[in-house]
Amino acid sequence: MRRSIRRFIVAVAALSALFAVVQGCAGIKKGSPTVQVTLTGAPDCNNCGGGTPSTVKFRIFQVADTGAVRTMLNKGLPWAKHVEAAGPNIVMNVGEDFVSPGISKTKSTQRAPNATAIVVEGNFCKKVGASWYTIHPFAKKGPLLITAGSTGLTVTSGK
Repeated sequence: MRRSIRRFIVAVAALSALFAVVQGCAGIKKGSPTVQVTLTGAPDCNNCGGGTPSTVKFRIFQVADTGAVRTMLNKGLPWAKHVEAAGPNIVMNVGEDFVSPGISKTKSTQRAPNATAIVVEGNFCKKVGASWYTIHPFAKKGPLLITAGSTGLTVTSGK
C-alpha cells in the first residue's frame, strides 16, 4: 500500500513539474487574446451511463497540431498518460479541475502564439465514443461553453 502511495506522489510531482515547464515555455506575449472556457456539470454528470451522478475531472490545454493530438487521444491510453504522449504538441497547459452536477467552472488564459486549438477532456467513468474530449480551433470566436453529461462533453456555445 505504501509503495503505491509513493508512486502516486512521484507521478503527481512529475506531472506538476511538466506542467510548470510547459507553461513557462509557452512564450505568451502581453496582449495575446484571452481564451475562456466554461464547463457546466449536467444533472446526470458522470453517472456511468445510468447510475448516481458524480463529479468529473477535466483537463484543458492548448495544442499546436490538432491532428496529432486527436490521434493520440483516440489510442485508448490511460488518462495519466495523455499529457506525456502529446509531448511537444501541448504548447500550454491551462490546468485540471473538477466539476460537479449543477456547478459551473470557468477557466481563462491567454492564447499561446503557436497554439491552433484548445482541448478539453473529461475523465468519465464510462466514455462513449470520442465525446469525452473536444478540440476547439481558435479560428472560432467567443467563449467556449461545454456541458459535462453522463458519458461525455457537449459543446453548447462557441461553435
